[in-house]
Amino acid sequence: MLYFPLILALVVWFWPAIWFRVVHSRIEVDVTLAKNALEIGEPVLIHVRVLNRSWLPCPNVSLSLELPVGLSAEANRKVYGITRSTFLLMRQEVTFDVHCYGWSRGLQDLHHREVVLRLNEGFGLKELFVRREIHGAVIVFPERLSGSQSTQAMRDLNGEIERVRWLLPDEVLLRGIRSYAPGDAFKHIAWQASARTGSWMTKQFSSSTDISVGIILDGQFISPHWLGTKTELFDELCAVLRVFTEENERDRVPMYFASNAIHPGSSKKQWYGRQHAGAIKYITGAMLPYTNGDFEGMFKQCLAYMPKDAPLVIFTAFLTEAQGSLLARVAKERHLYVVAPANATLPALGGVQRSLFTSHSDDTLRSAAGAAISPNGEWFHQQREVTGV
Repeated sequence: MLYFPLILALVVWFWPAIWFRVVHSRIEVDVTLAKNALEIGEPVLIHVRVLNRSWLPCPNVSLSLELPVGLSAEANRKVYGITRSTFLLMRQEVTFDVHCYGWSRGLQDLHHREVVLRLNEGFGLKELFVRREIHGAVIVFPERLSGSQSTQAMRDLNGEIERVRWLLPDEVLLRGIRSYAPGDAFKHIAWQASARTGSWMTKQFSSSTDISVGIILDGQFISPHWLGTKTELFDELCAVLRVFTEENERDRVPMYFASNAIHPGSSKKQWYGRQHAGAIKYITGAMLPYTNGDFEGMFKQCLAYMPKDAPLVIFTAFLTEAQGSLLARVAKERHLYVVAPANATLPALGGVQRSLFTSHSDDTLRSAAGAAISPNGEWFHQQREVTGV
């Protein structure tokens, strides 16, 4: 009996070193991501499998994970960190099913986020850390608005686009010839009939029901465009745009999409061509609130690609005087609409119809100077407030 305390002391003394030597390199960890896209408030599962291949137990196993800004550990409030605890017997496998929730729009890159396992021998005298990266990223879609003033405004705008589709003539569907009236397009004059009758005659066409719509998302919030951004306001523009595209999809209106906001997969791309509402939701969900060029250059490029009769709908919160003058000139030739928050910085837009919505975002301008390209070509950014702008 006299030797029992001594034996116990020796076991306690040598146990941490023995445990660490046996367990070290015998812990296997696999991390998988259940899906790569979700709505705000929707859960995504991170599955962590831990296997102990050693012949000694791990009495204390804790898991920790720091989430990106667009994900939360809880659905109703923003929680950045996740922690879980358990124990691990010899030759045993345990799994952690970690749920996190979409919190704000954007591409949530998890490649540089590590799942950290902290194991000890039971007394806390010797600890083993195992780290595994999460291979994947999650797109959080723009917020799904319902029953709001913005939703009704987009439905009204969709109705206006539908009316324009019926009013615009289809030059393939010639209905007849009539006398010229002031305001008729010069290109529709019937020259042979005018020469035969001795008076001006014009061609009359049936209305078109196959007119597409051009959608432009402007990520510029200040001039020059690279000086700053407004993240929350950009998220609101994406949410309102989503309502508009889904209304158009329901009415089977063909859509063409363009944006000067940076997409991580193709940082210089501005013209996305014909897209359906689901694809635009994915594109805007992944976009960063930084621009790869000013609005004027993108708009001129879009005019060259867009169908000539397509009404253009521009989602923006900022336009310079020069950009406003450009829109006013284009509005004389085609239907042009601007969707903007009620407090947006917009110049006079002669001939351009406006659709305003109430913004609830933080209007703080943040610097884009921290935006950069990582060595593997992916975009990352750090935001800071701009002072003196």
